[in-house]
Amino acid sequence: MARAGPDDWASVTLRVPLDRDDTRRAVSGILGRPIRPETAATTVRLGELDQLLRRADRTWDLRAVVEHRRGPLPDRAGDAQEQANAVAAARDHARSLAPDEPWVELWLTDLGRGMLTRLHTRGELDLLSSAARVLAVLPADGIPLPALASHVTGDTKALGSTTLAGLVLRGIARRLGESAPRSTAERRALWEASGVVPDDLASQVLVLNLAPTGSALAGWLTEARAAGLPFRITLQQLARQPLDHGGVGVVFVCENPAVLRAAAEQLGTGSAPLVCTEGRPSMACLRLLDGLVAAGADVRYHGDFDWPGLRIGGSLLAATDGRPWRFGAVDYLDAVEQVEPRSPLTGPAATSPWDPDLAHAMAEVERTIYEEDVLDVLLSDLGGSTRCRLRS
Repeated sequence: MARAGPDDWASVTLRVPLDRDDTRRAVSGILGRPIRPETAATTVRLGELDQLLRRADRTWDLRAVVEHRRGPLPDRAGDAQEQANAVAAARDHARSLAPDEPWVELWLTDLGRGMLTRLHTRGELDLLSSAARVLAVLPADGIPLPALASHVTGDTKALGSTTLAGLVLRGIARRLGESAPRSTAERRALWEASGVVPDDLASQVLVLNLAPTGSALAGWLTEARAAGLPFRITLQQLARQPLDHGGVGVVFVCENPAVLRAAAEQLGTGSAPLVCTEGRPSMACLRLLDGLVAAGADVRYHGDFDWPGLRIGGSLLAATDGRPWRFGAVDYLDAVEQVEPRSPLTGPAATSPWDPDLAHAMAEVERTIYEEDVLDVLLSDLGGSTRCRLRS
């Protein structure tokens, strides 16, 4: 029963069973009206009962009687107000600590009253402010996840599989325009997209036909190229085994492993050097590309013609000062004419700074074209037959 007065109880009724004579007489005496012996039950209005008790003894009311028999009743209305105030204050504090960017409000809205209420119930509402502090120092520049956790919270394990990590990752996803992560791989990708290294062995990049010099890793890559075999490089290897990419020339970059797999199977050693981001580039991928660009590589990128593909392409081309590889409006419209689009475009739209007409064309046609749909054209470029005619 909430802490309330008789006016709040006026419409509340109880059905009282009258299966015993003494119960019938007691209820009749309290209500001040006769009850026929054959009556099986009667309805009692709590407001009426409260007034009867007050008239009988001004020191008693319905609440006092119940608490005398059962102990203190919860103040649900007061508790709900206190909870709402605490949640609002936590939101305001987190808002003041987080970056002053539009996605922050979307993040706080995503969390929802239900989730924050559960945090309040568990005494963990302060985690919202901790999450805002973490988001305020991101993106980072290759900081290990335990180091980030220690820097912000003093606990190296605070951003492992914890509630705090979940709150932060939802914020990162909002910042990047992506959905909340559902798997370990998606969580790792979001950390890496913010410059955080959760695991330098799990962070990998898939390559074909790179042949640098300068270390044991370079020797392994050279052997793989001689056999036309794909090779996975870890971030840990890149950190410990420097690579000299001198004279590498053009390096193609694709989004999907299907392109690299087809290049290895159909072109083998005849394929141009190819790097695969496997979706959003990992820290290993970005470090490898940094080394290639520093050595003078001409990076050419192709991805899926969907909104995530445009976001990935925009960030990668900006990071590498690269050029699109058949990844413009003309290429998209050509593909729409030649292949059956698999699905409509979904999700929030993106821009294409390297070719603004591309995003406009995609928004108008509203169809997705995956890299697998244009494999023949991409393989032709990788094989060298049309490489001299690549669109910039």
